[in-house]
Amino acid sequence: MKFKVGDKARVITLDKVLSICEPTDIFDDLTFYRIKNTNGLKQIEKDIKIRTDMNLGKIVTITNIYSNEYKVQESDFFYVDWMLEDITKNELDIEQTSQNFL
Repeated sequence: MKFKVGDKARVITLDKVLSICEPTDIFDDLTFYRIKNTNGLKQIEKDIKIRTDMNLGKIVTITNIYSNEYKVQESDFFYVDWMLEDITKNELDIEQTSQNFL
């Protein structure tokens, strides 16, 4: 697992999802994707589900870690390593500053 509880990470964008996956079935707010290339994603062998409300592109806070999934404060969904990206210190500073203004 690449993150620990309390870490902040960015959920990948839809563009990034589409660069590694292809849609197989699309419903109102739920799309099933199949990995179209394995660039380091060999552990994913089944279709994955991406919802429009999964905080794509947003910064989230890891609250729990289960066997191979993360739970985040900002969502009821579970994420795996490849769905989350490291954020820079600058991005973190901007996020904290914006939270102070809310």
